[in-house]
Amino acid sequence: MTIESTAVLEGSAEDRGDWPTGRSVLFALLPLAAFVAVGLALEGRSELILPTRQVIWFVLGPLILIAPVIGAIARVNAYEPTTVLVFATITPAFALAGRLLLDPLERDANGKAVIDAGVLQAKALPPAVVAIALFVAIELASAGMRRGVVLGIAASLMAVAIVGAAAVAVLQLTGTTLPALA
Repeated sequence: MTIESTAVLEGSAEDRGDWPTGRSVLFALLPLAAFVAVGLALEGRSELILPTRQVIWFVLGPLILIAPVIGAIARVNAYEPTTVLVFATITPAFALAGRLLLDPLERDANGKAVIDAGVLQAKALPPAVVAIALFVAIELASAGMRRGVVLGIAASLMAVAIVGAAAVAVLQLTGTTLPALA
C-alpha cells in the first residue's frame, strides 16, 4: 500500500457541523414524529380540534412537505451529515412499510400467503418511492443551503416539489383517496 492510497481513509469531504449527530437526527425526524402522532390521534375520530379533512390538508400535508427542508437543515449542521441523511431518508420509508405490512395478505386454500408481483408492488414500491424522493430532496436542499441563502431557498422549494410529487405517487400506488377540502 502506498502513501497516496491512504488518503482515501481520511474521511469524507463534507463539512462537519456543530450539532451532535444524535440531536441532528432527532431534529430531522421531528416532522415524522409529529405526523405519526397526529395520525394516531386521528385514528377512528371524525374530528380532533379541526375536522379530519382539515387536519389532513392543513397539518399532515405541510408536515410531509417540510420534512426534506428540516432534514437538510439538520444535515448541514450535523457533525456526521451522512448519518443524518440516512436516518432522515430510511425512517419514513420504514414507517410506511410497517404500516403497509399491517394490512392482511390474501391466503390460498392451504392458508399460505399469496405473494405475487401485484402484492410486491403494493407493499414494496411505495416505501421505495418515499426513500428515493427523500434522499434526492434532502441532498438537493442541503447542497443549496451550503451555497447560500438564495440557493438554499430555491433548492428547498425544489425539494418540497419533489416530495409533493412523491406523495401523490404514493397515494396513487396505495389507492388512497384524500377527503374533499370543502
